[in-house]
Amino acid sequence: MGISDFFKPGVERMKAKKDVEGLIKAFRHEREDVRRRAAEALVEIGEPAVDPLIRALKDEDVIVRFKAAEALGEMRATKAIEPLIQASKDENAREPKPLAEALRKIGRPAAKPLIQALKGEDMLVQIKVAAILRDLGEIGEPAIEALVQDLKGANVGVQIEAAAVLGEIGEPAIEPLIQALKDPDRPIRWTAAAFAFESIGKWGLRPLIPLLKDPNNHVRWAVAHALGQIPGLEVDALTDFLKYEDGYIRLKTAEALGETKEAEAVRPLIQALKDKDAYVRRTARKALVKIGEPARHPLWQAFVRRNSNIYVRQGARATLIEMGGVLQEHYIQIVELLETRSKKEDSAVHQKTAEALDGVGDARTVEPLIEALKDGNIYVKESAVKSLNGVGDVRTVGPLIQALKDEDSSRIRQEAAKSLGKIKDTRAIRPLIQTLRDKDMMVRVEAASALGRIENTRAVSSLIRTLKDEDSLVRRVAVEALARIKDTRAIEPLAQALKDEDEDVRSAAAWALGKIGDVKAVDPLIQALKDEDEDVRSAAAEALGKIGDVKAVDPLIQALKDEDWSVQSSAATALGDIGDERAIDPLSMVSTDADDDEAQLLIVTVAEALKKIERGY
Repeated sequence: MGISDFFKPGVERMKAKKDVEGLIKAFRHEREDVRRRAAEALVEIGEPAVDPLIRALKDEDVIVRFKAAEALGEMRATKAIEPLIQASKDENAREPKPLAEALRKIGRPAAKPLIQALKGEDMLVQIKVAAILRDLGEIGEPAIEALVQDLKGANVGVQIEAAAVLGEIGEPAIEPLIQALKDPDRPIRWTAAAFAFESIGKWGLRPLIPLLKDPNNHVRWAVAHALGQIPGLEVDALTDFLKYEDGYIRLKTAEALGETKEAEAVRPLIQALKDKDAYVRRTARKALVKIGEPARHPLWQAFVRRNSNIYVRQGARATLIEMGGVLQEHYIQIVELLETRSKKEDSAVHQKTAEALDGVGDARTVEPLIEALKDGNIYVKESAVKSLNGVGDVRTVGPLIQALKDEDSSRIRQEAAKSLGKIKDTRAIRPLIQTLRDKDMMVRVEAASALGRIENTRAVSSLIRTLKDEDSLVRRVAVEALARIKDTRAIEPLAQALKDEDEDVRSAAAWALGKIGDVKAVDPLIQALKDEDEDVRSAAAEALGKIGDVKAVDPLIQALKDEDWSVQSSAATALGDIGDERAIDPLSMVSTDADDDEAQLLIVTVAEALKKIERGY
């Protein structure tokens, strides 16, 4: 009789007899439901089962050890705290979760022994212990001294977890954290601000403000990062930061203003649309979209005001389109203007009114614009087809398909293809496939892009053929379209595109393979990590992270030594996404000696990757 047959009917009988050793042996049963019932029975038996379960923490069978830990956690057995901590030290770093979960369930009584364990020298143990402490709730001031010492350790992963725990402790940790920020060691200052103050909350802002003027840019960036994460900040407390010289501070301020969702934040964010830094301007637009309705009318005013800064007008228009149009009263005024085309023969009037509708996107504009497509003036037709780009109405599909054949203007064909892509009507697939052979390069680009937007597999074969187009931009957009469709037939052609003569095409191919996410792409992407172009290597690393196959771990660890910081950053992100513990040591040793913005971004990426890996175990 096999072990399976022996245990199957016996759990209830052993429970009745309080046969603790027999129930522990049942942890070896092949069926999880039997193992689960055995653990539940031991929990019900209670105190008599504690010592045998503690001994089982040293069993040679990993399942027995983990089921024993699970039962001890459910029993809230304080006697098991030290043995569980010791087992956490001994346990393979891949599988500490059941042990950590048991300590979390025991709760606050485990805090003091865990704090003592922080003082050990084993880096992985410190990381695990800090992660457990982080989840125990407000463990208070007794842990602060040990955690601050961990902040000063050499390992970035330990610093991250220690800072996170200090953030969870809250206000009592502020002063030690500020002192850590002033420590001459850069990683300590970064870790404390980025991973602790973002947890502490609004009352952590006041002591941070002076540090925004710190002479070291790493400190300023760290504080700015925290600024963008602290919830509930008042608008008045933030707007002055939009005037700081450091662009990252302005960017994070714009992000924080969006999080407030307050109408008072709209005006300063509109002003930020003319910031000299394009990233700040883009963040301001996103923030205004997040605020929503209170931003709509001020944005419209900024758009129609002719003396507005060009960046403000462009940003306001783009934001309004992303928000879904403009105010109703303005729709009516513009539509009425366009409808006068039936009463006037002046093409200049027709053109101006069509241009006024550009990007508005209201259903009432469809019929007048379709009529304008029939105008004899090429400029009127161009304005009309561009305006239809913002409408997205299925009534326009037929006229737009006809516009794909317009012989007077390649711009009309471009805009028609673009609009059909936005509408995503499958009637347009065949005409767009035919347009992939258009004599104009930009028309072919828009046709490939539109087929990608429609995301129908009928276009796959034609897009694969387009990977051989004579123009590199057309090939790149075809790659991106295949990425959107995510058909596995494209994997081999995209793998071949990794050898394209144009680096942008190769980079897009790597990105596309990551988007499709099939493991058949892993080997070609690993080879692409050796490409001569850093953007291709970076895209390949990012794609490997998205696919998540552990086969890529060792090549990605090698990529951490790449001469280009962006490749290092992508490799670090990918390793964090894959979550394999083999990457912890290599990530911790990534060089960050350079004192520039790129080094700072690399620090951020490495820290985030370590946080992902360490919190997954």
